[in-house]
Order: sequence, then structure tokens, then C-alpha cells
Amino acid sequence: MPTASPRTPYPVAPAFQMAPRPPNIKALVCERFDAKERYPGQGLGFGFEDFERRWKHAIETDITIYGSNWTDFLKMMVKFMAARPAKLFHDNYESWKLENPTFSYKDCRQKYLKQYGCRLSGPELVDRLREPKKKNFTWLDYAEYLLEVGRLLNADDRLVLETFALYACPEEKSTLLVLVNFNATNPRPELEKALEFSCRVKGDSVLNDKSHNVSSNRRL
Repeated sequence: MPTASPRTPYPVAPAFQMAPRPPNIKALVCERFDAKERYPGQGLGFGFEDFERRWKHAIETDITIYGSNWTDFLKMMVKFMAARPAKLFHDNYESWKLENPTFSYKDCRQKYLKQYGCRLSGPELVDRLREPKKKNFTWLDYAEYLLEVGRLLNADDRLVLETFALYACPEEKSTLLVLVNFNATNPRPELEKALEFSCRVKGDSVLNDKSHNVSSNRRL
């Protein structure tokens, strides 16, 4: 069972019994945090929550497989940031330490959530899930948007599947409710099925026009 340890501020699974590998930040695979707002004006923030999830996974994987002994999580996290979000840390770290001598990773995380995190409450995010597809979204755009909202809610993909079927296209709701299997072990293929049906029936142009059905190689 995963447990917390002095090496990480969050629980990780026990490492395999092998000689520990020294920490190697260049060996970690984690997309950098660019602090770009994917959905401007929607209140979903700049993606810090997703970045933190990826970064934690990279660290946990390294500790689990190699037994690496990571220590300075604050400065290490900043190394995976682009210049603008990293500047928040470099410009303020000393003053943060003066205000709070025990300033930790968790404290730093709160600073970044305030600056780059989601601005919406849980109920507001649920309301976003229930909105029909916007006219300037393709169906794939809309599904990706719902998945992003779902991640911010820490919700299972099943909730996204249910809200897609119920609210994405009210006139096709009865068909979608029959088409998808809400009890499937993996909801993602069912969401793909609902997405493909919506593209076929309603068209996939940003104008929602059947005469401009745009195919795409992008997948969820």
C-alpha cells in the first residue's frame, strides 16, 4: 500500500528491491508548465493542476522503480517550468521564507494555485459540465473541454460521459443514453462512441453545420 516517506511529500508505492539510483532530473519525463490559458475567460486557470499531476507522477515513478532519493522538491519543480511561471518562485522565494521560515512544497503549491489555478468552485465546474456544446467548438473540442473540467473536479471519466450524453446535444439525448454503456469498465471508448455519433449526426464544423462535416485525426 502506498505510504508517505521523508523523500516525498505525498504517498508513493514501495520501490522495487534494487540498488537506489541517484536522482537524475534529466531522466524525468514531464512536460514543462508553460502557464498558458487554454480556455481564456472560462475561469479554468492556466493548467497548474494538470502540470502538478504530471510532475508528481514522474517523481513517483522514478522513486518506485529506482528508489531515487529526491529532496529539494521546491527547486526541482521549478526546473520543469517555463520562464514566466518560474519567475514567480525566483522573485518571491526569499520573501516567502521570511514570512514563513518553514515554507514548504505545500505552501509553494498554494501560491501557484492562487496565481495559475482554477478560479471556479466545485458547483461552478459542475455547471460547466452541464452546458451544451458551444458553437465555436468542434465536438472534439467540446469533449476535451469536458475532460478538462472533469480533471479539475477530480472526477472519473464516467461523469464526463454521463454529462456528455445528457447535455451536449439535448435533441439527441434519448439516442445517446441508449447508445453508450455507462457501466463500462473504461468510460473513454464509450465517450469516443458518443463523440463519433455526434460528429456523424450533427456535423463537426464550428458552425455545427452538417454540410461541413470535418474529419479529424485527433483522438481523446
